[in-house]
Amino acid sequence: MRHVRNLLLGTALSLTVAWVVLALVNALWPTALPVCGKDTVCLAGDGDWDLLEISLVGALSGLVGAAIPLTRLTTVATRYNVRAAQIALKPALGGATALIGVMLLTSGLIDDVDQSPQAVLAYAALFGMSQQLLTTFVDRRIGDLLGVKDETAQKADTA
Repeated sequence: MRHVRNLLLGTALSLTVAWVVLALVNALWPTALPVCGKDTVCLAGDGDWDLLEISLVGALSGLVGAAIPLTRLTTVATRYNVRAAQIALKPALGGATALIGVMLLTSGLIDDVDQSPQAVLAYAALFGMSQQLLTTFVDRRIGDLLGVKDETAQKADTA
């Protein structure tokens, strides 16, 4: 369990450092990773801090998504706090998914996407919450390791 906890915390820290570094690179060299396209209005005036703003909105949305598994949380006697590591992964992954998702949308790969500042932040929140789709697999695996069966899986087994 210690190895799993450390792996989750290391992943969360690595993701957070990665999107903070990308945001700082964007702040120092706005043309290196431009979020503002020809059709996109920059969020922070000149676009210097757009990546940080998008990542923070995604992280906040990911943190809100952490409330979902807390409602189903079962305490298990273990020396290692794996549940806290699971929750730490959600905002880190939320910031990363928001950044990747918004960059894909503003790249012009998809036509007819609203790219106003309000829409870009809404996309960031949506992509940040989408981390829940990815971390559900991690949550189930941790539940298996702890010997706790997911309530939704129990309902599906009895149906």
